[in-house]
Amino acid sequence: MMIPNVDEILAGFLKASCNGRQLATSRRYQHVDAQLRKYLEAAGHRFLNDDKVELLGLEQAYQLDGACSRIMDAEDLLYSLPDFLRDPWLMTNNWHRRSQIAQTSRLAQWLCSQRLVDSALAGCAMIETRLAVDYARRGPDPRPS
Repeated sequence: MMIPNVDEILAGFLKASCNGRQLATSRRYQHVDAQLRKYLEAAGHRFLNDDKVELLGLEQAYQLDGACSRIMDAEDLLYSLPDFLRDPWLMTNNWHRRSQIAQTSRLAQWLCSQRLVDSALAGCAMIETRLAVDYARRGPDPRPS
């Protein structure tokens, strides 16, 4: 069985998420997808093991756009999700921000429900993602430091 890469995973998740949704909702989901892909290309290398970092260099030499999404797998994606909900990647527009937070939470759950990650082995990454979701939903602490 072929292991899907993140590009394939995100395409399937976006299709499932947009199915039956209103056009405005689908557009927000597409905007979140574009932001996630931008984030992965900029920061995804931090979640790769040494062999995949080397492979990423080769893939970037072949075709730069989307290289990280073609190298990463579901587990790499899951471990990268908490940072996607932090500055500078957390969107400032309220509608997009809410969609980003909700979609990130659903994506983590979807990775497990689709058996793309072993939820027993990825428990720490799931907890970190839930904590990041909760923190992003609360927003920055309004109290001065």
